[in-house]
Parts: sequence; C-alpha cells; structure tokens
Amino acid sequence: ESMLERLEIEVGEREDEKLQLINDIAQQSVQLLMHKSQTRALRDEIDMLELGGKQAGHDIAAVDSQLRAERKKLLQGWEEEMRKERQGRGRELEEERTRWKS
Repeated sequence: ESMLERLEIEVGEREDEKLQLINDIAQQSVQLLMHKSQTRALRDEIDMLELGGKQAGHDIAAVDSQLRAERKKLLQGWEEEMRKERQGRGRELEEERTRWKS
C-alpha cells in the first residue's frame, strides 16, 4: 500500500468514527428529549394529584362542618326533648304533691 492509500483508509476510518459519534449524540439527544417529556408529564401528574389532594381536603372540611352542624342540631333537639320531659315530670310531681296535700 502506498502512503496515499493508507491515508485515505485512515481518513475513511476517521470519517466513520465521526459519523458514529454524530449518530451517538443524536440518539442521546432523542433519549434526553424523551426523558424531559416524561419528567414534564410526571410533574403535571404531581400537580394534578396535589390539586386533587387540596380539593379533597376542602371536601373533607365541608363534610366535617356539615356533620358538626347536624350534630349540634341533633343535640339541641335532644336537649329540648329532655327539657320538655323534665317539665312534664315536674308538673306530674306538682300534681301528685297537690293530691297528697288534699
């Protein structure tokens, strides 16, 4: 082989290496873009979950408030019933005392 042929072969090999490096870089760039896209999608999903969590917290607070109000209303109703029952017993006792006195 002449010196010129060897140089042409070496230049050809270097061109192949250069093309392979360009191909590798292109593949890595595509992978990087895919990872960025996946990361963005995960961030969006996390944001949606956080919003859902906040909404669930608001919903729980609303239900809790409603339950407290219903409990208070039931308790007031029960207290009113107890008061009426005591008043009724008081009248009965007064009537019985009146009967005993007579």
